[in-house]
Amino acid sequence: MASPTVNTTYTVLTSVPGCTSSTVYTLPVSPRPTLTLTPNSGICNGQSITLSASGGATYTWSPSATLSSANGSTVSATPATTTTYSVTGNNGVCSNTAVVTVSVNASASVTITPSNPSICSGQSTTLTATGGSTYTWTASSGANPPGNAVVTLSPTTTTTYTLLTGSGTCTASAITTVSVTPGVTITATPASTAICSGGSGVGLTASGASSYTWTPTTALTPTTGANVTANPSGSTVYTVTGGNGACTASAVVNVSVTTISTSVTASSANYCAGGTAVTLTASGATSYAWSPATGLSSTSGAVVTASPAVTTTYSVTGTSGSCSTTRTVTITVPPISTITVVNSGTVICAGSTTSLTASGAATYTWLPTNETTASIIANPTTTTTYTVGGQTAAGCLAIPAIITVSVSPAITPSITSGSSTVCLTQTVALSAGPTGGGLSYTWSPAGAIAGPNNTSAVVGAPTAAGIVNYTVAVSNGVCVGTATVDLEALLCTPPTATIQTVSNDSICTNGCVTFTAAVDGSQPMNYQWVFPGGTPPTSNVSNPQVCYPAKGSYSVGLVVTNAYGSFSVTANDFIHVADTPRVFNALRDTTLKIGQTAQLTVNDGVGNSYYWYPNVNGSIACPTCSNTVVQPTVTTKYYVEVSNSPYCKRRDSVLVKVDFVCGDFFVPNAFSPNGDGLNDMINVHGFCIGTYVLQIYNRWGEKVFETSSMTESWDGTFRGKNLDTGVFVYRADGLTIEGKPFNIKGNITLIR
Repeated sequence: MASPTVNTTYTVLTSVPGCTSSTVYTLPVSPRPTLTLTPNSGICNGQSITLSASGGATYTWSPSATLSSANGSTVSATPATTTTYSVTGNNGVCSNTAVVTVSVNASASVTITPSNPSICSGQSTTLTATGGSTYTWTASSGANPPGNAVVTLSPTTTTTYTLLTGSGTCTASAITTVSVTPGVTITATPASTAICSGGSGVGLTASGASSYTWTPTTALTPTTGANVTANPSGSTVYTVTGGNGACTASAVVNVSVTTISTSVTASSANYCAGGTAVTLTASGATSYAWSPATGLSSTSGAVVTASPAVTTTYSVTGTSGSCSTTRTVTITVPPISTITVVNSGTVICAGSTTSLTASGAATYTWLPTNETTASIIANPTTTTTYTVGGQTAAGCLAIPAIITVSVSPAITPSITSGSSTVCLTQTVALSAGPTGGGLSYTWSPAGAIAGPNNTSAVVGAPTAAGIVNYTVAVSNGVCVGTATVDLEALLCTPPTATIQTVSNDSICTNGCVTFTAAVDGSQPMNYQWVFPGGTPPTSNVSNPQVCYPAKGSYSVGLVVTNAYGSFSVTANDFIHVADTPRVFNALRDTTLKIGQTAQLTVNDGVGNSYYWYPNVNGSIACPTCSNTVVQPTVTTKYYVEVSNSPYCKRRDSVLVKVDFVCGDFFVPNAFSPNGDGLNDMINVHGFCIGTYVLQIYNRWGEKVFETSSMTESWDGTFRGKNLDTGVFVYRADGLTIEGKPFNIKGNITLIR
């Protein structure tokens, strides 16, 4: 059925067999609202547009994000891009929708760079437009620039330029003004000039501006200003830039340099008086003038010779064209030098030498030896004259020196002695040769000569025993010869002696003694010993050895003899011989358990002296008793020495074996330090303890006792005060006597 557009009445018939019924119904029809939207146009990006709707009672807009409101007949739209908006109008019964599209065109913007530039008259500037796609330029005066983004302008007066870009309603414009300042004209004089290298330079002048800058500044004085002086070392083009504040201009000056470099050389810096003239050579110019004329072969020309009488400085001026330079050279005239010679003697003995040392020159030549050192050693065999010449450091000859060395014949003396030996209290005659006029004699040592020591014959008188070396020096005033002779001075005294032994004078029977004698007197000595009861009974050696078979005290006799007498001495009861202790036995070897003791006994039956060893760790109760007790911790061989004198001893030994059945190491778990003598102390117990450390702590972990000694036990005190009944913790770490480690720990109960 079609939808009605106006109010319509409908009749409804209902029938059943034999019956029919009808109902009339009128359907009202409301008209749809007619919507009108304005405007329907475009905007520029960033602009807004008002949208209006009519024909409805209420309105709903979408999309609402870029609208001022989602409801109402009028809204403001600000889309960023072209957007289609829809509005639904409602009249209370019916609704209708309309749409409108808002086109968004790109916004126009434009800038001009540079902004408001300034130029000087005759200059140009470039303006650049950015931000648009098409450009229209308009000038306030003169021709309009072309429609380009970049334009180059050369206005003659200050001109304002307007730029327009965009189309329709989306346009933009910019304005800039080009200011034109009158220009300057720079003049530099002279425009071109020439100078001589090394001269005073040339003045340069600029005009037409208020300030000036010159480039390069090399060799300019000053470097700025209208007036400068240029003195370059080579041809240079100078540019001067002048300005009046806003505008500048430049001009150039060409300064050409004529280089002239006169140089002078001399064949020598020195002129030796009377020697070869010095050649002076100039170069670098066209003509030359020399001064002063004194000593010169010429005052003009490139080459001249100089023979000055004194040191002189010569000047040469070289000229090329209008330029000239002057150079100087000094010729030194060294003073005349005279060679002198220092000598160590001009009269020498044959076979001797003398040193000759020359001074006054730099180099030397000796004649007749042709040596070239300043010092020489002269050893002529006959009288000889030496001449030394040379040159100074300046190369000039020095006045030579002459020296004569005379040679005197050598002296070979000899000594005659009345004897090769002499008693210390006697003298001997000594004489020297050769003898004759003009000879002098000096004897030494002067203290061993009786009388004068400066004659050819003297008397030798030694002051101490031994070899005396006599020396005589014989001189003829130039040459000295020496001779020596040895004289032995003897004591010449009779002997004395005392009897001594090398080691000891107390021995055992059948022991031996070595004798010696402390003697005094002249050697050689003869010895005659007598040993009653000894073997051998006599001896004639200085250190005899004698043995004694029986005990007792024995005397010793000695007679010593030398060439000047004899001496006898007797030492009564000097040697003491004791019986050797009789054979004895220590008891048999024995075996102990660790901690047990053993009885050691000597069965000699005589009251001798006894000594037991080794006493390791004090294991021997009495080391000097015939019967003693030992308590070793390891198997030990004990020795006993039995003696009846310091030098008569016998020795035996006994082996004490220790069976290491150590048992356990332990600390009692309770003790009662109440002073009753029972269980009052705590320490580590065990038979084989070597070293250990016992530490005891209270229940708070505080250490109350520590020891490493078996003789120091804990008595239940801490810091001098008795501790109360309680349980304590102990720890013991140590080594056995065999070096094995042990560690025990546990609890101790202190009972009060």
